[in-house]
Amino acid sequence: MSRYEIINDKGKWEFGWDHPLLTFFLQLSDPELEKSDPDANPVIWEGTRPCEIYEVDDLVRRARREGLDIPHGTRVALYGDKDEGR
Repeated sequence: MSRYEIINDKGKWEFGWDHPLLTFFLQLSDPELEKSDPDANPVIWEGTRPCEIYEVDDLVRRARREGLDIPHGTRVALYGDKDEGR
C-alpha cells in the first residue's frame, strides 16, 4: 500500500494505492474534529471497495472535486505504485 499526505486549508489528506483492494483511496481528516470528536474522522473516505477508483485520473478528479489538487510528480508516483503493486 502506498500513502501520500498533503495538508491544506481543508485538513489533512491521505491518498494512495491499496493493492489488496486494487483501488486508490482518498481520505480527509479535519484537525478540529481530532480535538472535539475523533470518531468523526475521516470526513471523506473514498476507495473502500474493490476496484472503486482504479485509475489515477479518476482519483485526481475526485480529489479536485473535494478540494485537493494532487501535484503532477505525485500523480506520476501513483502510476508507479499501481504498476508495481505497492
